[in-house]
Amino acid sequence: MLRVWDDPQTARKFAQTYLEDAIGQGPFLDFIQQSLAQPLFTPPMSKSPMSRALRRDFESHVLPFTAEQSRLIRGDDACYWTFAVLRNDDTPWTVEALSRQLGMSLSDIRRALANLRAQGLIQRTSDGRYRCPRAGRIFSHERVPAGDRPEASPIMQDLQRRWERMRRHHGVTLFHQALFIRASESDVRQYYPYFAQCIAGGQIYNVTEKGPDSALLLFEGRVERLLPF
Repeated sequence: MLRVWDDPQTARKFAQTYLEDAIGQGPFLDFIQQSLAQPLFTPPMSKSPMSRALRRDFESHVLPFTAEQSRLIRGDDACYWTFAVLRNDDTPWTVEALSRQLGMSLSDIRRALANLRAQGLIQRTSDGRYRCPRAGRIFSHERVPAGDRPEASPIMQDLQRRWERMRRHHGVTLFHQALFIRASESDVRQYYPYFAQCIAGGQIYNVTEKGPDSALLLFEGRVERLLPF
């Protein structure tokens, strides 16, 4: 007997030839081939070792905002960026240093620091500087359903406004990769878990000490529908 099953590629060709001889060319053959075909890519499942490892690492660094903390951070530029600096640095900061770093007035920084302290997000040191006791952790906002338009989430819209302000002043695109294809939206959704894991994996580079080229970086992934077709 031919040992065609030892080689998947040979076995696939054998099965295709057999079906063509038995059924003949036509829509029915196409349907059977599509039904039996193995997908070229299978999105990672929640039980995969890589997925579990990434999730454990991510969750070990994540702290949820309370509803009040989330509203404060999202609703004010000075609060958002002051906290962004403090939670990503082990070193305590003075009001003046924060003002210079962020290009904001001393009064705005003082107001932001007072509000952040009131919410328990930062501390004032004995020498009058400010620090985040949970520096290096990732803070998460509450989830708000947005249907089929995640960008329409009120939280995401607030964050986008914060990012856009800083982007106009200091933004530089360090890397950009684009793919322009025609595809089924329902099929592409199977790719989202893998896409999300790739972005979340960037957290392994998170640091809380200043380096020669350290910066606050935004990793953002999106899939956009440009034209129904």
